[in-house]
Amino acid sequence: MIIGPYGEIINESDSIDDDMIIADIKAEELELCTGRRWIRGRRPELYKLLTEPSGNELNPFQARFNKH
Repeated sequence: MIIGPYGEIINESDSIDDDMIIADIKAEELELCTGRRWIRGRRPELYKLLTEPSGNELNPFQARFNKH
């Protein structure tokens, strides 16, 4: 399945075997799509605290199976 920048299905296959599909996508549609606007509106300075270690981190196994 090929999905356009606005979430519309541009082309898809209904084959249950290996298949290939192609589609033409207009590059000018990318600049105004929602995802690009959200990326331009992000504020990385607000994320800094989320990336600093706090000392309470768990590894993936602990995060999944630790009961505390």
